[in-house]
Parts: sequence; C-alpha cells; structure tokens
Amino acid sequence: MGPPQVFQIWNRSVTMPGDPRAEGEIQQALVRQYPPKDFPFHIDLMGAQQLQDGITVRLWNNQDLDVTGHADLKDVATSNRLDGELLWALLNKVAELVDSLKHKPTPTPERD
Repeated sequence: MGPPQVFQIWNRSVTMPGDPRAEGEIQQALVRQYPPKDFPFHIDLMGAQQLQDGITVRLWNNQDLDVTGHADLKDVATSNRLDGELLWALLNKVAELVDSLKHKPTPTPERD
C-alpha cells in the first residue's frame, strides 16, 4: 500500500447578511456553473449588509492562487433581494475573474 491519498474539497461559499435563501440559490448556481472537479479552487462571495454596496468575489487555493474582485451592484440591486439580473451580475463577475486566470502568466522556475 502506498501513502494515503489526500482529497481537497473546493468550496463554493456565499455570505449575504439577511438573506439565507439567496445564499443557497447563488451557491447552487456556482456549483452548477463551476463544478469543483473542473475548477479546483475555492469561490467565496461575501456581501455587504445592503446589496447595493456590492459583493466581494474571491477565488483562491492554499498554494498560489488568490484573486479578488468587487461586483458593483448599484445598477442592478433595486432591493436587498435576489433576482435574475442580480444573479447574472454576480456570475458575470466570477466568470471575469475565472477568465483572468487563463491569462495569468505562469511563473518560470529560477535557474542556478
């Protein structure tokens, strides 16, 4: 027998004070659009008390990835409730950050 295998669990977490229903809906949408097996990093969305103040989006792992962006929701958050346009704006910000990872230069190893 070889060494035990370690499995990483990649979370999709959403924190929106005052709206646990919206948290669940957004989390399910993230899992559907960014399945952890295909996108091996954590995705965290952290909202302010009022949606109009926006949501911080963070993609990270425990190694070399830590990208943060801000979803400005002033134009789409007419109330403190989730709707289709708001969900689209959040997923669009996540997509923008995921796309930025594809264009991120890979560090080259130092030579002695």
